[in-house]
Amino acid sequence: MRALRLTTFITATSAVRLQSGGNYGRQPPREYRQRPHQPQHRFGGPRDGRPQRGSPPPQGSSYGGSCNRLSEPQLVAKLLEHFPVGKTSIPVNKWAPFVPEDIQEALVPFGGLAHFAASQTNFFIVRKENGLTVVTLSTMASTLCVEREKSIKKREEKAAAYAARRRDQPRRSH
Repeated sequence: MRALRLTTFITATSAVRLQSGGNYGRQPPREYRQRPHQPQHRFGGPRDGRPQRGSPPPQGSSYGGSCNRLSEPQLVAKLLEHFPVGKTSIPVNKWAPFVPEDIQEALVPFGGLAHFAASQTNFFIVRKENGLTVVTLSTMASTLCVEREKSIKKREEKAAAYAARRRDQPRRSH
């Protein structure tokens, strides 16, 4: 008789535990679990018009696979490398010739240079001036460009000093 009571007690408590979702932290409640067919979008989802990161290019396009595509951070870095030195703001049509062809092709799924720059608000400030779309570097982007220029200069100085030392040293013969 005692075994029967214990079994009903165990089944009753397990039913209550299933109803309350009390799995002791092992799984979130059902309504909070992410369903595989409905992905949760946090930032930069399909609502803002940009393609998802890591998603393949649109069908029917002649672009390479996702392994050949540059990621958004890589594109930002490449664009900062090709931003005209010494300028803080420039019209997009004047900046575009400085950007290599392969990077321009990588920007096509994002809507082109102007749309991509407008979506990267941490690095670029895009505004209209007299009918022209003008891109200005943000403080963070200009700091990154200055640091990059400093590191390039330092690397060139080290290479020149090393070359001078190599020239000045007498060659040893074995």
